[in-house]
Amino acid sequence: MLPPSIPTSFVPHPLGGAPRRAGSDLTGVFGAVIYVILGIVIALAVGVFFYGRILASTEEEKRAKLAEIEGSVDSVTIENFVRLHDRLASGQGLLSKHGAFSNFFAVLERIIPSTVRFSTLHVLLNEKGGGARLEASGVARNFNALAAVSSALAADGRIRDAIFSGISVSQNNGSVTFSLTATIDQKLIEFAVSAEPAEDTNSTTTPLL
Repeated sequence: MLPPSIPTSFVPHPLGGAPRRAGSDLTGVFGAVIYVILGIVIALAVGVFFYGRILASTEEEKRAKLAEIEGSVDSVTIENFVRLHDRLASGQGLLSKHGAFSNFFAVLERIIPSTVRFSTLHVLLNEKGGGARLEASGVARNFNALAAVSSALAADGRIRDAIFSGISVSQNNGSVTFSLTATIDQKLIEFAVSAEPAEDTNSTTTPLL
């Protein structure tokens, strides 16, 4: 028989009760955070879904309006616009290849001194690279007049790479015959360029001796 001080039954107390309680608290907080994140994701998904439906509805409305506008356009009007576009494109192509030499001759008349005259003058168009080539021959009163021509061409810059050759001095009056080759700038012979170049008020006339 057991002594009366020893109980016949007992309920054991769980060990480490406090740490287990703390762990369950952390689990509850973590679960709450997950639920919040899940709620945000669901809300975003619902928002994206409804926004997509709104965009689809707007697209359908715009397509319907476009189809209505296209249906209201007369086919004859469209054909007229197409023909007009083709004509304008063809005209632009012709004008871009068409040379207008009035501006070139006006510039040449303005910068060449009156003591120099050309006996022959040829302009050869460069179809590949644009621009043109000048081939000319003429007579100058003297070397000073010929030098004035060279200076005038260099100052203008639109008739460049000028080369004087075949220079011969007359024994009678001292006049100088010459040949000239040069490159003409494309802008100087374009159709859109005005035939009346603006006068340079700051330019000075080269004195001839």
